[in-house]
Amino acid sequence: MLYSLNKDLSAGQRKSTTKIVVIFSLVISIFFLGCVNVQEPKVTGYATMKSIRIVYDLDITITNPNSFDFTVSDIAIRLERVNGETIGRGTISGGTVPANSSKRFYGTLELGDNLLKAQNDEKVYLIVDATARGSMFIFSQEQKIHRKIEIVNPLKGKTQVEIKI
Repeated sequence: MLYSLNKDLSAGQRKSTTKIVVIFSLVISIFFLGCVNVQEPKVTGYATMKSIRIVYDLDITITNPNSFDFTVSDIAIRLERVNGETIGRGTISGGTVPANSSKRFYGTLELGDNLLKAQNDEKVYLIVDATARGSMFIFSQEQKIHRKIEIVNPLKGKTQVEIKI
């Protein structure tokens, strides 16, 4: 029907009808836009640290003042805060320490999530546990090595450690 009505209209009437439709569309659009309260979206969020890891290379020297060789088991290393809280662990492969000499052992120490709690500690404890076995002629000796050594916090500087059996 619109087609037939539009066909019967003169060219001037068609332009005028088009203007009215455009104006009517604009009025309706403005009306609906005025009714809609558009607000800027708010974005919120948070981040949670799941873990933090720092790995240190270890270089530990064990001195054997005896006249016979010692075999040292794998060495368990723990880093503790003054309050006893463990902040790192590591293991160093054992070996033989020759008589009247020293041997260096190498490994890694992994500091875990508690590391941030220790960032302001000036001193921490390096705990070393191992077993040393030696024999001379028919005599055999086994000695537990447990050392709790106060060191400078590795977060604050380099630390040297020497363990004497």
